[in-house]
Amino acid sequence: MPEDTSVVAESPAVEAPAVESSPPDAGSWFDSLPDDIKSDPTVSHFKGKDVGDLAKSLVETKKMVGSDKMVIPGKNATQEQWDEIYSKLGRPSEPGEYGLDKIEVPESAHMDEVQVEFFGQLAHKLGLNSKQAATAFAAIAEMRSGQVNQMAEKYEELRNNAETEMRSEYGAAFEKNLVMAKSVVTQFFPEDSLAELDQFTHNGVQLTNSPTFIKGMVALAKGLGEDRVVGMADRGSGHLTPQEASLRAQEKLADPAFKKVYTNPSDPGYKAAQEEMFKLHEMAAGVR
Repeated sequence: MPEDTSVVAESPAVEAPAVESSPPDAGSWFDSLPDDIKSDPTVSHFKGKDVGDLAKSLVETKKMVGSDKMVIPGKNATQEQWDEIYSKLGRPSEPGEYGLDKIEVPESAHMDEVQVEFFGQLAHKLGLNSKQAATAFAAIAEMRSGQVNQMAEKYEELRNNAETEMRSEYGAAFEKNLVMAKSVVTQFFPEDSLAELDQFTHNGVQLTNSPTFIKGMVALAKGLGEDRVVGMADRGSGHLTPQEASLRAQEKLADPAFKKVYTNPSDPGYKAAQEEMFKLHEMAAGVR
């Protein structure tokens, strides 16, 4: 049987019509995420947005982090790890590089070299940068200055009150008794101990300005006798305390001879007796 040599023509290929793809659902990628990821605030912010927004945010975040990022050391971090962070935040390599000695502070703050050095070491240990250390140092100096000034004002007030108290008690004899007290102190306390004596206070007043101390020195001088107190022998006894003047006036009036002259205008000594009693009354009243 003869072989069929006829050629069957191939059918032309039919091209499938192009199907236009629709953009993916903006929420489809988000919905496919695990629940624990979707609930994270960083990711949940992109719900309803497309993947492009997520990618853009990732790129921007990477730019912000950069290569100089700092990881805050945890609670078990070593001192070396903290030192690295402090250096990046601006802490100088040595305490002396803070330049605290060049900061102008009130003179009354009394920030001496030792205190400046101590603060620099403390600031360096705490990891402060130069600006932080300078700000803290200036604030502490201002606080110290305020405290010193308040103490000086309070001391002056107490000293004035003490002087007023003694002037009221001693009257015209105030200056004399004050000299008497100072004479006793300089006579019986070695010169090198006077500075140490001034370190003590009584009721907030320097001991040598305390009414209690001064009264004690006056009593000691009187007990010794003015002629035995250096510097008092040539000062006389023309000034008396109000109590002493009152007692002296009573003694005068109790003396018959004086009273006879004092009460007799025709007596030659009458005027002098009157003047003496007048002075005693003035001193007793604290006005002389």
